[in-house]
Amino acid sequence: MTSPYPSLAQKTAELKKLAEAGQWEDASRLMASITAKVPSFPAPQPADRAALESALADFKEVGERAVPLHADIAKLLAAFGPARPAA
Repeated sequence: MTSPYPSLAQKTAELKKLAEAGQWEDASRLMASITAKVPSFPAPQPADRAALESALADFKEVGERAVPLHADIAKLLAAFGPARPAA
């Protein structure tokens, strides 16, 4: 069986590029695809370590880029005032 972890590293590298380019909708779709597949991955083997380290580094960088976006969206939402209770 071929390991899925090198493919994961390729996809997270692509995710990082999309985030760097500000293509958040495409990044979101790719992230949803990754999230759907990872739970079914087999246990990693020692040969998968480099791919996992690469994927983790890419996720960290995407997260760092998303934090300012999160803060900007929170400011925009705050302009509406306090949240209203659900009807």
